[in-house]
Amino acid sequence: FDRERKRLEEEHAMLTGNHATELQNLEKEAKEHKASKEEMEAMYKEMKAELDSTSMELQGLRTNTSGSLKEIGELKAHNQELEAKVCQLESEKIRLEAQRDQDRDAFDRERKRLEEEHAMLTGNHATELQNLEKEAKEHKASKEEMEAMYKEM
Repeated sequence: FDRERKRLEEEHAMLTGNHATELQNLEKEAKEHKASKEEMEAMYKEMKAELDSTSMELQGLRTNTSGSLKEIGELKAHNQELEAKVCQLESEKIRLEAQRDQDRDAFDRERKRLEEEHAMLTGNHATELQNLEKEAKEHKASKEEMEAMYKEM
């Protein structure tokens, strides 16, 4: 009985440790996604600032009659490139936010599953311990009954 109880307690400790490790891994993954999102947002802000700067520069050249058409064309092309990059970054930001939400949902589902599994395993161990204790009591009663019969004989 003691060996079985000890084995069950060790198994319970091992399963609890595995759940903790899985939760830590999921939390680490969520932090990495958050860092990646923040990096993309910083790049987006930088590109947006550069786009605004280029737009203002382009406006200044339009009003300056001595500005060359070639320079204006180059700035327009550069501005279009920047606008395309900003659009890409905005799309990437939206994708990362959706991914973050999916990851958060998956993390929450996995945490709930692990908590339920932990509760179930804890319940199973308690039931097994109760059954072993009941068996031990029955065995003891049977032994006492045998001893009583032996003494009568």
